[in-house]
Amino acid sequence: MSGSVFFFLFRGFPSSRPLPHILPALPVRARGRWIALRVTRPGFVFLGMLLILLFGSINHGNNLGFLLTFLLGSMAFVSLFHTLRNVSGVSPAAVRAEPVFAGQNAVFAVALQPVSRSRPSLSLHFPGGEPVEAHLEAGSRQTVNVSHPAAKRGM
Repeated sequence: MSGSVFFFLFRGFPSSRPLPHILPALPVRARGRWIALRVTRPGFVFLGMLLILLFGSINHGNNLGFLLTFLLGSMAFVSLFHTLRNVSGVSPAAVRAEPVFAGQNAVFAVALQPVSRSRPSLSLHFPGGEPVEAHLEAGSRQTVNVSHPAAKRGM
């Protein structure tokens, strides 16, 4: 979703190495240190709203304000763990792309395969691109087409 609070980034190896050493061989299983949570702009707005609500509750001694602040904060905190659990264990099995000219949309076909259990809703997109949702069932492989406008031809 384009308005999501957090987005994920698969961490790679240090960028000082040549390109073949940065990208691991497929299939790669997303787990542990390979998944990074980054706060997006709506996430910072949400955290700022929680801080303002907390300071207002402290200033006025409003117990319902405290209740709302800590309820929303704890729901955001718990949603991080649910989101990490949903993403961990997904294995991109193959990536395929057709050559395009500059200015056209490059379509990347990503074959995703959950390792142990089904994943109800995964959203894949490039920064600023249209998100594509995938519903993965346990043990089945699904191909998702993600597009990105090509600024120039080649790498």
